[in-house]
Amino acid sequence: MQNNKIEHLLMLKTAMSSSAEGIIIVDCFSCPVFINSTGHKLIRHKLSLTLPLKQQVELLGLSHPDGYKMLFAETPLGRALQGKVVMDELFSFFLPDMKEICLHGSANPIDDGNGKIAGAIYIFRQAGERKTVKDGPREKDQVQARRTLIHQQNRLEAILENIPSGVIIAEASEGLITYVNRRSEEKYGLKPKKDASLSKCWEEINILKPGGDRYLFEELPINRALMCGEDVRNAEIVIEHPDGYYINLYTNAAPIFDEKGKIIEAVMAFNDITEFRQVEEERRQLLEQVERWAAELDIALSSIADGLIIYNIDGRIIRMNCAARRMFGYPDLPLEELHGRTIMSNAYDASGRQLEIDELPAWRALRGETVCNMVMVFGLPETSNIWVSVSAAPLCLADRGIIGSITTFTDITALHDLQQQQEDLLNAVSHDLRNPLSLIQGHAQLMKRTLQEELKSVDTSNMLISASAVINSARRMNVMIQDLVDAARMSAGCMALDFGPVDIQQFIRDLLEQFSGAIDISRIELSLPKSLPQIMADSSRLERIMSNLLNNALKYSGDKVVIEAETYPEKVQISVIDSGLGITEEEMPYIFDRFYRTRAATRTEGLGLGLYITRKLIEAHGGEIWAESHVDKGSTFRFTMPVY
Repeated sequence: MQNNKIEHLLMLKTAMSSSAEGIIIVDCFSCPVFINSTGHKLIRHKLSLTLPLKQQVELLGLSHPDGYKMLFAETPLGRALQGKVVMDELFSFFLPDMKEICLHGSANPIDDGNGKIAGAIYIFRQAGERKTVKDGPREKDQVQARRTLIHQQNRLEAILENIPSGVIIAEASEGLITYVNRRSEEKYGLKPKKDASLSKCWEEINILKPGGDRYLFEELPINRALMCGEDVRNAEIVIEHPDGYYINLYTNAAPIFDEKGKIIEAVMAFNDITEFRQVEEERRQLLEQVERWAAELDIALSSIADGLIIYNIDGRIIRMNCAARRMFGYPDLPLEELHGRTIMSNAYDASGRQLEIDELPAWRALRGETVCNMVMVFGLPETSNIWVSVSAAPLCLADRGIIGSITTFTDITALHDLQQQQEDLLNAVSHDLRNPLSLIQGHAQLMKRTLQEELKSVDTSNMLISASAVINSARRMNVMIQDLVDAARMSAGCMALDFGPVDIQQFIRDLLEQFSGAIDISRIELSLPKSLPQIMADSSRLERIMSNLLNNALKYSGDKVVIEAETYPEKVQISVIDSGLGITEEEMPYIFDRFYRTRAATRTEGLGLGLYITRKLIEAHGGEIWAESHVDKGSTFRFTMPVY
């Protein structure tokens, strides 16, 4: 097939090159595509194939017979490039040497099949050739005319058979189809019978409008050109192929006139735009789907109770839901006026320190970080401060990386106020309960010293026992109150720590000396290495940790309690080992839970908060705690602290 096309093109070029008529073909920019030798001869000038004719006409200095300068747009080719058809028209002009050139010919625009002008063709002869040659035999002229006509027909047919567009020609008198090119038959299945009429084809072929309605016969583009002389451009039709599928076509139709201006034929050219329409329909469906998703997203974002803000990569707000607008006091402000820096300019952390712009969750997310539940305070104009829990994450695309960030804000102002009230209540309860206890404990100690020192002659053993019981009970009650207050503060996240370097060896020795009057330190054995690195800890909280573990070990063991320490990379591990009752395997997962007491612990006093508080304090230091235990063999509690 490709070889046949090449052969046809070569034949066409050969035919045009040897034509007795001048032929010039230009593209849409007026650049010559083809000029045969006769054309050069008749124009009496060798035209360039690289320079647009528009410039060549200006360089030649052509003029009208009346002396005025001639423009390219006034030439037959120039008019054809404007979409006009020039039929059998006399064209004369003067060369700069004042020689007159008279040509007779026709010029037509060349359609690219999509309704656009791709170029133009001009076929011409010397004006005198139209006249009968007086001294030549008439019969010879007629033979030459017939040969020329046959040549032109063959040339036109070769062109029509090889262009990528479908072409149909119908005559005007009876509406018969006189020509259908190969493209129409092979590509579109249009194979009308010999001398078939347009009306017959219209009845046999399902021809539809893009909306699905059937074309009326008088609405067909070729019929409009044939009957009304209408020049139809870019009319879309849909035809049903004999194999059952539909093809979308762009059609152009134009009438063909005789020398008297009467319509004798009409030609229709058409191109397949089915794939274009399919892509267009897919695009339309995709756009509808995206718009539907956007509407659903709008509804979802507007329905979220938490504030939500989406930033682009430059930190500018591109989305802000209703809750966020209400939260920050911008219910009606346009998005373009909501720059991220203005909203976050009065942001503070939970301790009251004002945050720099690059410390804000949204900007950290733009650097690739993920921020979870960061407590912040916003000082907003004309309103009281609001407390929020903020989370932020980067928005990423696989091929583009980070394109923005999303930030959510949960208003915890009411929760913070409630926690503050809880803290005030805890302080009040702790103070109001401890004051009477301090008085009871102080008077009991005074009474015990008096019994021991001033009533030596009297048997005071029972009174001493009673005084000791009061003192011990007051001490235990004070510990339980402290446990309750600390547990409540930890649950509310209000436990503050004062970190600093701690020498763990010296700290443990000082602690045992401090506890010498409260616990039996003679049962405690130290197994510490000669040197240990300093740890990062709050010494008062570390004292509470050691006190809880040692009291538990001494309480449930009648033998020695050993304190060990080991050094690991970036941390120090401390162990408290006893040989007491031990903990069952079933109870091990729950021993660090709040208010949990083992079966052995139920026989002693306590609230079940000691190990819970110990775990929370160790975790607040960045360490961890775990236990190993065997029933009737004892337990080992190990915890780690970060190295300073």
